[in-house]
Amino acid sequence: MGRVDDDLRSARADGLAEELTGLRALTARLRAENTRLLRLLELTHKEAAPPGPVQTGFFEAPPGPVDRRSVPELKVDFFAALFAARTDIYATRWENVRAGKAGWLPAVRGGWRKGIRHEDRDYLPLSKDVVRAHLTGEAHIGLYPLLDGDLCWWLAADFDGPMADLFPKGSGSRIADWARKPILRAGVGIPEPLASTVEHLGVLEFAAVHAPEALDQAEQAAVDGEIEAARTAPITPGAKDFLAACAEEGRPVVVVSNNAAAAIEFFLELHGLADQVGLIVGRPFARPELMKPHPALADQVFAHLAGPPGKCYMVGDSASDIEFSRRIGVRSIGFAKNATRGAELISAGADAITPDMSSLAHAVRRSSRG
Repeated sequence: MGRVDDDLRSARADGLAEELTGLRALTARLRAENTRLLRLLELTHKEAAPPGPVQTGFFEAPPGPVDRRSVPELKVDFFAALFAARTDIYATRWENVRAGKAGWLPAVRGGWRKGIRHEDRDYLPLSKDVVRAHLTGEAHIGLYPLLDGDLCWWLAADFDGPMADLFPKGSGSRIADWARKPILRAGVGIPEPLASTVEHLGVLEFAAVHAPEALDQAEQAAVDGEIEAARTAPITPGAKDFLAACAEEGRPVVVVSNNAAAAIEFFLELHGLADQVGLIVGRPFARPELMKPHPALADQVFAHLAGPPGKCYMVGDSASDIEFSRRIGVRSIGFAKNATRGAELISAGADAITPDMSSLAHAVRRSSRG
């Protein structure tokens, strides 16, 4: 037995040594990639370090600043202040694994049962104990955000257009060229109009179907190109005022975009706006089939907002943004720089049109103050 035990220990040691060698090689590759990205972005290690915790000025009011050392009661109050919602009702999550379906239902005393009239149901109120149970993982609840006066505190916005002109002066064409190179290297011909299009997202969709072996490289090339474009992209006039208005009125903003999250994050940091955006939901890496208007991106948005879609607003400048809004059940505001685009967005089903972000900022402040 002694010889067998020795052999087993030796085999385990050899396996661990091989795994350690692989991990060291992976670490070396990741460090090299990190160095490459720092050069590409012209950042120092200090500039690339994760930002410290920030909170908007809205929380100078009660409950005040909250961090991990705060008592649980303050954290519950913070959550309730950030995600203002109806307090007379809340939702609970249900799942049917066998049918592959899931959704939300109002919380009712004794559980939800079909065939009961609305006036006969005993709806449960959203109390601090319910919020605390959600935050500790004891329950999975959803919120109903439409308040008295048809007001809502939650807002989602597209990035390229309402926030920035990400691809000015031909940069979109350059990114498309970068995305095409891995496909061509894989020996896959690209037909027109994709062979000369400036729309790199279309190139990624082509790669997913016709050159899946090159998709990861094409996606990475697109991400690198978008980050470079973000360095010189001008901010949309009025966008800063709009984000400031949302912060002043305590309305969380989520950026939902078919652009890469890394490019959006870089742009917001560059312009000092990162602390005014609660969440960035970008294009899923190498999964172009999940881009807007596919509703998959909405899962992250509503998970962040801790509730069902309700009556949030989506601000976007394309028909796909409006279609995305319709599919996930939120109202849409079309951002149109000219009458032609406005007509397109109205035709797509936009609930409202704004010609500039400053007007939207004014509307946010006015609606909150009656």
